Amino acid sequence: MRTITIRKLPAVLLALALVSVLLPVGASAAGTLALEAGKVMAPAVPGTVIRVPVKATANSGYGSGILTVGWDKNVLELKDVEYSAQAPKGYSADIQNTGKYIIDFGDDLATTNYTGTGTFFILVFAVRAGAAKGDYPISLSDFDINDKDIDPVTVTGKAGTVTLTDAAPVTLTGITITKVPARTAYLLGETFDKAGMEVTAAYSDNSTAKVTGYTVSPAGALKTSDTSVTVSYTENGVTRTVKQMITVKNQIWTFDKTAKSITITSAVSESCPVIVASYDDQGRFLGSTFVTKAGKMSSVVKSGAGRVAIFWIDTTASFIPKCAAEKIDL
Repeated sequence: MRTITIRKLPAVLLALALVSVLLPVGASAAGTLALEAGKVMAPAVPGTVIRVPVKATANSGYGSGILTVGWDKNVLELKDVEYSAQAPKGYSADIQNTGKYIIDFGDDLATTNYTGTGTFFILVFAVRAGAAKGDYPISLSDFDINDKDIDPVTVTGKAGTVTLTDAAPVTLTGITITKVPARTAYLLGETFDKAGMEVTAAYSDNSTAKVTGYTVSPAGALKTSDTSVTVSYTENGVTRTVKQMITVKNQIWTFDKTAKSITITSAVSESCPVIVASYDDQGRFLGSTFVTKAGKMSSVVKSGAGRVAIFWIDTTASFIPKCAAEKIDL
């Protein structure tokens, strides 16, 4: 057996140390991480919010790291960075909008690697005033990312793009009644009165405006079956509608078949009288009685009548009936 003397021991230990340094060891392979910024289109309208995702398409495992995001500071303003469970916020500083921003993510004290893929961050931009349409790159660079053992991770980054387009035309999206009309209760035969009503239009750019050029249906005499009117507004070929609730009470008269009298319960006049038209059993017209005052009026039925038709007219509008006739068999 070979004996190593004491005085040779230091030399032997030195030799073994040199051998251990020079001999290859089983080092673990470097981790890999592939990041990619998204491509997003938006109108070149100041204030428009744009959300650009940064996704990991491959991830063998990392613990923590930093990277730099770059953008055109004259076109876009970075408002926020939204982190994810696979890339939690680290020690990122406040955003200064210099066109570059360092994102610090992960956990410096991680005992296990983050291995998930998908969305790591969402970069929230806003379009600046004066921004022109075009393509604007969102770069990823200056990667310094390690795994949990502080071994460097090999990172590849793919830039994204924000494409600004011509501003979309503003279109009408809806209307609302922001102030109800002064009057919502009507008698049969009256027409809707829009006095006091305020209609507000809403647009695709989230703006609103009061409008007046609207129409109301029905525009003529109201019936007791009318529980609402439809308000319509048209702009640039787009029409939107909204309903206004109303109530319509029955006729403004009561008729007594036995006494053949009529009682008017609302104001009438010579220009807007109630007419009692008499017909015989064969439907032949016998004559009419005009009632121009409120209250009870007797002897309104012509002799020989077997039926009456009662209605309300407007003599100032070519004698147009203000309501459907109420037909009563005697």
